[in-house]
Amino acid sequence: MHRIKKVYANEYEHQANKRLHLFKNDVLPVIRSDADSENKRRKAVIVDLDDVFFYTNPIFTKAKILNLSGDDLWKFFNKYAGSCPANMWALEIVKLYSRAGLKPIFITARSKELQIITIDAIVGYIGWCFELYMRELNDRRPSEAVKEDILTKEVLPRYNIRFALDDDIKNCEMFAKYGIPVLHVINSEGKSCPDVTKYCKTLAVSDIRSD
Repeated sequence: MHRIKKVYANEYEHQANKRLHLFKNDVLPVIRSDADSENKRRKAVIVDLDDVFFYTNPIFTKAKILNLSGDDLWKFFNKYAGSCPANMWALEIVKLYSRAGLKPIFITARSKELQIITIDAIVGYIGWCFELYMRELNDRRPSEAVKEDILTKEVLPRYNIRFALDDDIKNCEMFAKYGIPVLHVINSEGKSCPDVTKYCKTLAVSDIRSD
């Protein structure tokens, strides 16, 4: 069998993929091909990272006190993102469904600049049983646009998604557009995006149902 050498766009991605390569042959399950029918595709759940799987709200609270915005805000976030603890309720959900055979798929708007520290942080909690998709470097599109590209191009062709967890209402609406049941997360401070109250009623009467 001929081996194909991958060319990585940056050193962050190269190092992260080297780490994944060490384990994937022995630990990570085989991904089924695009030709498989939906009922043969592996079942999976989509989980957001920041203020869903990881407790990152204190970083933004501190940034607000410092009146940071734009690039300064994200530089501040990147500095402390690797030290965020997991939300225990989210960790329990991910472990529960992983044990039941559903693959955890993390789709985040974090930049690949944080790929190595993000992989290390997730592995520290759940081992190598997941897939991680991140924003490309210098991609400044809104979170929902980034995640929709990942969903349609990378995830849906290979997985049967059972539900998604996200704290951004625009991401929730995007997932719902593809028939994916969504659990909208409001963090422990009772905060989410500014449109939470506006959309609560709409989400409550949504006619989207799981099968």
